[in-house]
Amino acid sequence: MKTIPIVALIAVAIVLTSVPAKGQSPKTITNSIGLKMTRIAAGEFVMGSPRSEAERDDKEERHEVEITKPFYMGTYEVTQAQYAAVMRENRSTFKDSDNNPAENVEWTKAKEFCRILSARPQERSAGRKYRLPTEETGRAS
Repeated sequence: MKTIPIVALIAVAIVLTSVPAKGQSPKTITNSIGLKMTRIAAGEFVMGSPRSEAERDDKEERHEVEITKPFYMGTYEVTQAQYAAVMRENRSTFKDSDNNPAENVEWTKAKEFCRILSARPQERSAGRKYRLPTEETGRAS
């Protein structure tokens, strides 16, 4: 099974899909495991690199992307302590601090992290549901 660093998946980009109405949504929230999340507003942006960019892939066409609903995205990487609080394990290699980013986490485990975190009573009562980001939501942040 391919191992993908969690920094590329959950750490930088855990997405909270349920967002309160604009007048009620704070700029940042902190969830039950201490994960700080920042509100990303709805809007449009251009994704892709210009043709003049060095080492650009030929298939990388610029295109407009519309974020139709605001969402929250993890402000910082998921730490090893936060990951272990949800998953009851720490597969990271660099364990000199619980505040280091969680890494060495397979994609399936990253998805499971989101599912288990969403099912926690504190998150359910707050109406929060987590998922991994799409390329567009990751770039919007």
